[in-house]
Amino acid sequence: MKSSTLRWLGYDVVPLVAWMGLIFALSSRPTLISIEDQLEAMLFYKTAHVIFYAMLAWLWWRALAPQRQMTWQLFGTVFVLTTLYGISDEIHQLYVPGRSCRLADVFFDASGAWAMLLLIRWEWQFSGTKFIKKARQLFAYPYIFLLFMMLVVALAVMDNDYDT
Repeated sequence: MKSSTLRWLGYDVVPLVAWMGLIFALSSRPTLISIEDQLEAMLFYKTAHVIFYAMLAWLWWRALAPQRQMTWQLFGTVFVLTTLYGISDEIHQLYVPGRSCRLADVFFDASGAWAMLLLIRWEWQFSGTKFIKKARQLFAYPYIFLLFMMLVVALAVMDNDYDT
């Protein structure tokens, strides 16, 4: 295999598949964490949908655009793939005791994907500006964010296991 193919698989495809696996694993649990207040629970879970699917869209984009370009066709493809995964995840939850399929969750998933793709498109379009160069320095290590999110979720789920 060429080194560029191995790099693409290691840096772009493996994180995508791992993130999709994390979403599937979390969706397979009847409860992630217990939040007593209904408003706080709704805010937490809906925000999680937006963030997790924004990250999924970013990972899809990386896997489908090795040269890091962003065309409108690619925008649409990534949006559809991310939303379809959200739909399949909600269908999967129909078969998990204690979970349900909610159309609203698909809309939150899609809105996270849409927001991330707009940010990518904006960054790609204005990538030569000084502001974007500074922003790239701030987000130079997106995998740190990915690992941090996985750690936070794992800790929250483990903490919930000890409460029950």
